Amino acid sequence: MEVEQAQAVPMDRDAWVFHMRKEFCPEEMVEENGDLNQDYFQPKSTDDESLKWNEEDDKRLRAGIQKFGIGMWDGIKTEFLPIWVHVSTYIVL
Repeated sequence: MEVEQAQAVPMDRDAWVFHMRKEFCPEEMVEENGDLNQDYFQPKSTDDESLKWNEEDDKRLRAGIQKFGIGMWDGIKTEFLPIWVHVSTYIVL
């Protein structure tokens, strides 16, 4: 007794990519035409005043650099800037 195998219809590359994006990506990441929504990948802005860098944070950063040295961001954030531990930050020194 032979079992018939279902024949898959081959997709072209673009159709396959579109299908995979729709299947596995968050809805807001993919536009209706299958393109990636570039805004999805941009850093999210915040209006939360407590998460805006200020002079006190600058002083704490400098103290942390004096204690831990340049490039030791994890120690600086943990001890001197705990509010920033779970926030992605980009600082040019």
